[in-house]
Amino acid sequence: MNPKGQRSCRLIILILFLLSFLRPKLSFAQQAPFTPQENAMFIILSQLQEKEAAIRDSMEEAQMRLVKSSFKEKGEGKVREGPVLFKTLLSHTHPYLTESVSSNDNVDSQRDFKKSSIINNFSPGLKMNFRDRAKSLRLDFYINTSLYNNRRRSNRQSAGSEAVTTFNIKRYMLTISDTYFSNYFASEEFGVDDHDFDKYWQNTIGSTIGRHFNRIGFDLGYKQTILENEPLLKDSDSIQETVNFNQYLRIATKTQALFAYNYNRTKYTHKLNPDDSQNNNFNLSLAGVLSSKLTALIETAYLLTDQKTGDDARMTSLSGKLGHQISARSNLALTLNRSITESATKANYYIGNSFNLTGNHRLAFNPKFNLSFNSGASYGRYPKKTDFTQKNETYTLGLGLSYAFRQWLDFSLDWAHTKSESNVSIDSSVNIFTFKTQAKF
Repeated sequence: MNPKGQRSCRLIILILFLLSFLRPKLSFAQQAPFTPQENAMFIILSQLQEKEAAIRDSMEEAQMRLVKSSFKEKGEGKVREGPVLFKTLLSHTHPYLTESVSSNDNVDSQRDFKKSSIINNFSPGLKMNFRDRAKSLRLDFYINTSLYNNRRRSNRQSAGSEAVTTFNIKRYMLTISDTYFSNYFASEEFGVDDHDFDKYWQNTIGSTIGRHFNRIGFDLGYKQTILENEPLLKDSDSIQETVNFNQYLRIATKTQALFAYNYNRTKYTHKLNPDDSQNNNFNLSLAGVLSSKLTALIETAYLLTDQKTGDDARMTSLSGKLGHQISARSNLALTLNRSITESATKANYYIGNSFNLTGNHRLAFNPKFNLSFNSGASYGRYPKKTDFTQKNETYTLGLGLSYAFRQWLDFSLDWAHTKSESNVSIDSSVNIFTFKTQAKF
């Protein structure tokens, strides 16, 4: 089936899903469904919901009696279902708007000839959430626009959509998702020079099924991503497929182990001599609650990459994360990571180390204010190069203050500093100040 036929088929399926939720005999909870990454937690919650089925049924029955009585015509026993369907659809439609203004003092990441710029990001969108006992559906449509005050060639505009639907099949949880992105939407009328950037569209469709038992659980997923570029860049068109399997095991009351396996394959559909690749990723992690205020996670991963024309490689990594709840209003998190990449080309042998410290504090005199900070450093080197050892270092520091003005409106002011040093490239430092507001209706 060609891409247009695939999109038409997905649109028909999406409409059928939506219609299945718009039966006036059902009552919906106004909350977003769980994402595929939260399947295990969702299954546990769905088991608890089964115990409350009788209470929900009685509440829904009483609620629908009230709705029907409001829409009955005088002298007739029929219900006007059109207004009920429209009202149901409208009650689950939530527009939102995100607006941010950033000041970047070194937009080109140079050391001496620094150029500053002000970037305005504007993103309106529309979300729709539907949920009943057996299934849920989330729709999201948005437009992103980035405008620079002094470099029109960097302006960007794109549009996208996301649909995620979940089904409870006895004790199993099935999730189907579809994500679409395109920057063909960009237009000169919106201040975007559409000749200065490459146009493409990307569509990802995936599914996951999982089940959680008393101490053990699993989920199995498949995802396909189709990328198509404008005619001059057809060599970059690709199809990427991913198969993943996760196995959960609760070792003790406060300790859980996870084994994960991911297989990825990328194929270039129009390239004369394509560098198709595939990789296998194995992951083992252990998470636990050490005390009432301390949690820990340790994780090891092993990645094997096989390329058709490029170098094969393998990467081994070890990471750990420690979280500390200082008080009811403050918390800290420390993340450490070390990775080693071995390539078929000896000179590409790479060792990387990084750490990141983040924290949050909600102010006592007004809990609507939240102060956050983050700091990090990463060190990378290529010790097996023939002439010299390449070294790269990056340091980051950030501060933020957010204010929850209303339940539907919040503001934030952030500062981010990045400093890069290397013995093979230009050193640079960048400061970015961002004011952001979000409104959800």
